[in-house]
Amino acid sequence: MKKIVILIVILFSFLLKVKAQYPALLQLNGTLTNIPSAKKIIFYYVNAEGKSVVDSANVENNEYTFVAQILQPHDATLKVIRQYPKGEKPTVNPLYSPENIAKIFINAGTISVNSTDSFSNIAVNGATWQKDFEYIKKAEEKLRATAGEGQKEWYAYKEKGDTAAMSRIIEEGKQDSEAIIKKLYYPYAKTHPESPMSIWALRVICNEGKSIGNKEIMEAFNALMPNIKSLPAAKDLERYIKFTATTEIGSPAPQFSLQDVDGKSVALSSFKGKYVLVDFWASWCTPCRAQNPYIQAALAQYGNKKFTVLSITSPKESSREAWLKAIEDDKMTWINVWDKEGTVSKMYNVVSIPRNFLINDNGIIIGKDLFGGELDEKLKEILDK
Repeated sequence: MKKIVILIVILFSFLLKVKAQYPALLQLNGTLTNIPSAKKIIFYYVNAEGKSVVDSANVENNEYTFVAQILQPHDATLKVIRQYPKGEKPTVNPLYSPENIAKIFINAGTISVNSTDSFSNIAVNGATWQKDFEYIKKAEEKLRATAGEGQKEWYAYKEKGDTAAMSRIIEEGKQDSEAIIKKLYYPYAKTHPESPMSIWALRVICNEGKSIGNKEIMEAFNALMPNIKSLPAAKDLERYIKFTATTEIGSPAPQFSLQDVDGKSVALSSFKGKYVLVDFWASWCTPCRAQNPYIQAALAQYGNKKFTVLSITSPKESSREAWLKAIEDDKMTWINVWDKEGTVSKMYNVVSIPRNFLINDNGIIIGKDLFGGELDEKLKEILDK
C-alpha cells in the first residue's frame, strides 16, 4: 500500500510539471561538490512577462537557490563566478569558459542541480525534459564540430586548387545538416507531442527550411498536445510556420527593392522574364563566399539563357568597405544590393546564411538552397532543353 501511495505522489508530481498552468513558479536548488572556489551563481532565464532575466545568488555552504516565475518551459543557463586565490588570474573570461556553464531545460516545480568537480558536470532532478535536452544538444555539438572540420578541409583543398574535393566537402556538410533534421529533430517532434522541446525542434526545422516540407511541419505541430500548443512559444511557432509557407517552392517570390553599390534602386520585379538566383550572403561569411565560384560558373554557362544573379548582403554586414572589397576580391560581377534594415531577410525567413532562392521567369520560387553543384544541376534541368 505504501508503495502505491508513493507511486501516486510521483505520478501526480510529474503531471503537475507537464500540465502546469503557465506562467508558473520554479524553485531551483543547487549544490556544489568539490568546487570550493564557487562564490556566486548567475541564472539566465525568461520570466513570466516574457523578458530575459539575469539573476544571481550567493553560494553558502556549497548551496544556492533561485525562485522565479517563468513564462513556460525553456532552456536556461547557469554560470558560476569563482573566488580566485590572491595573485591568480584566469586565462580566459570565466563567464565564457565551458566548465563554468551549465545548461538546463526548466519547468514549473522544484528542480535540483548538483555540480561535481566541474560546474558544468551536472546531475539534474525535477527537470522533466532534461535528458531529451542533453541528447539533442550533444547531437548539435557533434554537427558543429563536423562542420568546423569541414570548413578547414575546404580551405586546404582551395589552396591546392582541388575543386572536386571542395564540392565533396560542401555536399557532405549539406548531408550532415539534412541528417540532423531528418534523423533527430523531426522524429523527436513527431514522437513527443507531450514535450515543449518539440516546439523548439520544429522551430529549428523551419529555420533550416529545406529538408522537411511546410505541410509536414504543420502536421507535426497540429499533433502536439493541447497544453503544449497553449504555450506562448507554440503560438509564436504556429504564426512562424504559416509565415515560412510564403517562401515555399511554388510560391510567388516576395517583392522588394534595395539599393545597389552605386545607390541605385533595384527591384526584384525588374528581373521578370529571367531566372534569377536571389543569394543572401555577407563578406564575413566564409561558407557564403565559398559559393561564389559556383555562381560564377553558372553565370558563364547560363547567362545567355535568361539566367542572372542578385546577391543581397546581410543587415549584419560589417561595413560598406568590407562589402565592396569582398565583391571585388570574389569577382562578383553581377548585381549586389545591401539589406541594411533586414526587411528582405525577414520576408524570406533568412535567419542564417548562406541561403538562396531560384525564381523563374514568372516570379515563382522553384528552388531553395542550391549549393555547390546543385545550382548547375537545377539550371541544366530547366534551361538545357
